[in-house]
Amino acid sequence: MDKFHMEEKRDSFAAFKNIIRGEPGPPGPQGKSAYEVAVDNGFAGTEAEWLASLKGERGDPGKSAYEQAVEGGYTGTEEQFKQELATIRESAEAAEEAAEAAAESANEAETAKKKAEAAQSETEKLLANLGLYVGPDGGLCEYDERS
Repeated sequence: MDKFHMEEKRDSFAAFKNIIRGEPGPPGPQGKSAYEVAVDNGFAGTEAEWLASLKGERGDPGKSAYEQAVEGGYTGTEEQFKQELATIRESAEAAEEAAEAAAESANEAETAKKKAEAAQSETEKLLANLGLYVGPDGGLCEYDERS
């Protein structure tokens, strides 16, 4: 789907949403606080006690990335694992730099192509004003030699 049709569909959808949404109504009543909901559901105590009840005991510490890797089949030492992670990070950074350089080169190539096409067009116009054109062998020919 081209850009025009995508924009047209987006605009149609926005108009449809406005039709079904309608005008905003007046603000509704203030809702209950979480503490009030807890009391309604059987909590007996002050708000401070309720807040304190939300904090549970500290859980067991999680596994390190190395431990998880070993469980997943990794067989190297923890030091090797750390070195491999560092290498992966360096490779990712190098890949990012290469991608940026490639994008820059592509932009430069596109600019150079446009300049070359413009120069070729200008050259062809100048030659045409002189009654000349570039023949199939790359040499200059006069228009009356073309036929």
